[in-house]
Amino acid sequence: MPLKTGAVIVAAGLSSRMGGFKPMLKAGSVSMVQRVILTLRQAGADLIVVVTGHEAELLEDHLSDMGVVCIRNHRYMDSQMLDSVKIGLSCIRGRCDRVLFTPADVPMFTPDTVKSMLEDGSPLVIPVYDGREGHPLLIASELIPPVLCYGGDNGLSGALKNCGCERRLLKVNDSGVLFDVDTPEDYSKVMALASHN
Repeated sequence: MPLKTGAVIVAAGLSSRMGGFKPMLKAGSVSMVQRVILTLRQAGADLIVVVTGHEAELLEDHLSDMGVVCIRNHRYMDSQMLDSVKIGLSCIRGRCDRVLFTPADVPMFTPDTVKSMLEDGSPLVIPVYDGREGHPLLIASELIPPVLCYGGDNGLSGALKNCGCERRLLKVNDSGVLFDVDTPEDYSKVMALASHN
């Protein structure tokens, strides 16, 4: 049987440095979070979970016709991204063989990049462009329990470094894996990239 692929997109944060609600900002003809969903689906993700928090009702309505599962982090104001990751992984656990993970504010990676990660076959795959690690991450289902149990430092990165699995750093020809939008300057770069895609 072919492996079943899930995805977790975290979109619970306050977008405080951006000055606007990041997941719903445009990245080309669609919003950033819609672009991430469409890319993951095109690459083969069967089940996509979006973790909401700030502006949850607005975002869930925005995604109501996208065929995704929305689940809320009700403590988004006083929790870390890893808490949202754990909520998403808990929802998807037992339903997929492997999980793609990305924040909603990394909208420009390509379906081909995701496909090459899925084809690699390693249990933990991180895309690397120009020597820098990016998103999405690919996590095998057997690594979910140690991530859920992790209570140390450095968030998801710390959890994955302590899960007992060697990380596969996969070189990709896709600068989009690095384009996370935290500031208006970041967003202007994404808009420029989106206009050429």
